[in-house]
Amino acid sequence: MRNSTTINSDEVMNEAFIDLVDYYDKRLIVMYGGAGSGKSVASAQIIVMSMLQGRNQLIVRKVARTLKRSVFNEVLKALDQLEVADLFKINYSDMTIRCQIGSVAYFVGCDDAEKLKSITPPSGMFNDVHIEEATEISEDDFLLIDSRQRGDSKLPRRMFLRFNPIRQSHWIKREIFDSGKYDCLYHKTTCEDNKFLSDIDKQRYRNYKDQSDYMYNVYYLGNWGVIGGVIFDYSVATEKPERLTGIKPTYGLDFGWNNPSAIVRVYSDDSIIYVDEEIYQKELTNERLAELAKRFTEGSIIYCDSAEPKSIQKLRSLGVSALPVKKGAGSVLSGIRYIQGKKLIVNQSCVNLINELDSYHFKKDKNGEVMEVPELTDDHAIDALRYALEEKMNQSETVIGYPNTTIGWQ
Repeated sequence: MRNSTTINSDEVMNEAFIDLVDYYDKRLIVMYGGAGSGKSVASAQIIVMSMLQGRNQLIVRKVARTLKRSVFNEVLKALDQLEVADLFKINYSDMTIRCQIGSVAYFVGCDDAEKLKSITPPSGMFNDVHIEEATEISEDDFLLIDSRQRGDSKLPRRMFLRFNPIRQSHWIKREIFDSGKYDCLYHKTTCEDNKFLSDIDKQRYRNYKDQSDYMYNVYYLGNWGVIGGVIFDYSVATEKPERLTGIKPTYGLDFGWNNPSAIVRVYSDDSIIYVDEEIYQKELTNERLAELAKRFTEGSIIYCDSAEPKSIQKLRSLGVSALPVKKGAGSVLSGIRYIQGKKLIVNQSCVNLINELDSYHFKKDKNGEVMEVPELTDDHAIDALRYALEEKMNQSETVIGYPNTTIGWQ
């Protein structure tokens, strides 16, 4: 029977990751660093080789449907790369993989909490748990996933976290790196560790040095992101502020395909904006988007990007109360100023909006002075937030001025 000791991993695996296959000294293994380092491919190979040792695998990501086109596909490729595909049975619809020796791999999203709470392997426990794109999940998600490894097992337990360190204020930095609560192996890699990546691709990451300090620091060097000139000051909460009780929510939608479609639910009054919940998914058809929007808004009006009139019309034909926002010259900056003039509070479950807020910053000119122009970055949930506030912004008689935020140009 082939196993991880009989596979010539040197030929298909980066040296930086080989020692992780049989590493058991510490339960929590944090795989982080720059883009293009080969973390995803190595993770899939570790999953396969661990199954050949009889270890059950649980692979988790924030949204289940993103698993199929990411790590699930990578694991299928790894079966071929390692020349062991004949030892495994694959259920594509359920995203389960079974090895001849009895070990299994299940792929589950945090968006199906009940399934995550109840799922168990046919025998034993999940010896390895893998959290893909860990910066997508909330701390509560992490604690729920962590609970899935309770129970007796003759084999040592491991939990892998994999991510790019997008922002220094993330809960992972605070709780996993700085708090001392967890005994971890911190395994950092960059594109320079990937022998299978072409020099042309590596140079693309190196070039970030001349383009963006943030991109160079995070995606090339693999360091925790620190952004200057951040546009929005906000706080994170676990529940709606009491003073917003009785206020009806408003909804905003930013269309996407390769980029995520984003929907947010917002409660606001004359001084507070509270973002309660989000939907944030790629490759949503209008039909699926309508299904999600109707459930999310419960028939309320949802304000949409007016640049997509056909999509808005399609949503309306499917029963969504979709209206276009009124966009024009200066509308983005006006929306920014309106939000800056309020106290912005975001529910901790809105991890994608939080990630965007932490990386949304103004451009700087050649002299390093901050300009009133947002840098091109992920802003899908932020746009949806502006759209959700459309009606209230139109009711405002004046454009709100700049508060004391962290932007540094008052």
